Amino acid sequence: MTARVIWNKDVVLVGTIARMDTLTRHIGLACSGPDSVALDAVDYTLTKLEVLQGTVEDSSVTVSCLRNLVFESGKCAPGTRVLFWGLRLCEDRWRMWGRFAVVLPSGRLDAGYVDSDLFRSASIGSSEVDLATLIRRAPPGRPGTLGKLLTASAIGLGRVTSIERPHEGRWTITLDSLGWIWGSAPSLSRCLEYDRSRDCALYFSVGDTLLIPASQHQEDERIVLAGCPGLLRTKNRYVPALAVPIQSMRRALKQENGRFVQKEVLSRE
Repeated sequence: MTARVIWNKDVVLVGTIARMDTLTRHIGLACSGPDSVALDAVDYTLTKLEVLQGTVEDSSVTVSCLRNLVFESGKCAPGTRVLFWGLRLCEDRWRMWGRFAVVLPSGRLDAGYVDSDLFRSASIGSSEVDLATLIRRAPPGRPGTLGKLLTASAIGLGRVTSIERPHEGRWTITLDSLGWIWGSAPSLSRCLEYDRSRDCALYFSVGDTLLIPASQHQEDERIVLAGCPGLLRTKNRYVPALAVPIQSMRRALKQENGRFVQKEVLSRE
């Protein structure tokens, strides 16, 4: 695993810890159902946000971690500046869970003992990575690496029927069309292709649903995505990467010059 894995999360941001609360959370064993497991967690309220990827609900957010992470620079405390990356989990009512690194005054990232090797990859080129270098080497499309979704003129919805690796090397996702959810185009592709790496986690499986980008001038039935397609996933008609239900996507996206732009903070309803 390399530092690129953080850009496959729903949210990547820099913030300042304003509050820390230790508690026990009861997380569902599935997205719905009565069974759950108790986890010792720490909630961190972050303020003074700089959203690097994704959309957040407000100018301050609360994120959860499994433990009070320990860093080379010492334990975190209110006032500590951190780089957070995480997912919204349907098992916990779409609460953000993840991990973070301390941003030292020099700009260097202290990933802590749990993720001690995360920012020591040869692909980054340094054993002491600073925040500016990490941002500079982020995948194209930041903030919001939703691939071709942000260059589309319409958005459809499809149910995944298969995930295969053909002989050419690209992975292929085949979908059944479920119709349009924003605008329309001459056709809705039923095949997404992407180059999979060890840093690419899909977070979906056959039977789940994905957002499908579409264009008025699209000719090929296949769409080649620039990045990992995990951020296109939806679950129970909720879009984790946008922090909204499908019917409220306009709170997280806007159209400018014929393309979609992802908002850093949700607009009010």
